[in-house]
Amino acid sequence: MDLSNLSSDLPAAPSVQQQAAERLSRELALEFKTAANAVAALYNSHEPEEAKSEFSNAAKAVTRLYRLANKKSVSAADQGYTDCLDDLLLAIANGDDIEDWALTRRAEIRKQDQEDLEERDKNSEVASSPVTECIPELVAPPLENSRLPNHVFSAPAQLAAPQHFYPGIPPPSVAHSVKQRASIRRKPRKEGKKEEWKDGSDSDSDSGRKRRKKKEE
Repeated sequence: MDLSNLSSDLPAAPSVQQQAAERLSRELALEFKTAANAVAALYNSHEPEEAKSEFSNAAKAVTRLYRLANKKSVSAADQGYTDCLDDLLLAIANGDDIEDWALTRRAEIRKQDQEDLEERDKNSEVASSPVTECIPELVAPPLENSRLPNHVFSAPAQLAAPQHFYPGIPPPSVAHSVKQRASIRRKPRKEGKKEEWKDGSDSDSDSGRKRRKKKEE
């Protein structure tokens, strides 16, 4: 079994700093979950004694989270400073122009920071923009379709009145059909009134004549 190329085939072992950073990241994620659960338990507590205990647990969890986050921030800054020194020493060893190298690195970092800032602003604008809803336009139906149908109402024979009443002028809220309007007969009533008036006028005229004859005699 050839073991000569084994070292070149295996992945490089992570450095001590990298292992420490990964372990710190896992601890930070775990502490964040613990603090979130503690705060949720505090909000869900109802009894005074229970609320006091949950408040103490939440305060401790948040304090540990703050300390661990501060520790990770300091560790990341130290790691970045160490990487910068390593790159600087490598540039000196290769005989590169230190000023040109520093200006190039600074331009790259500023460009990356600007892109990250624009991306965050874009995401915040999308998140804060109001959601537009498409409201369908309400269109009134045509006048021909909005008219009421011409219904003809009928009642059973048991409910029929013994006397026939002619329909009068309908109120504005009622519309008679063509058949109902044709059944309205006002002419016989007018003729009856005319006959009564004629009889009355004739009787008046006869009595007047008799009175005049008596006066003459």
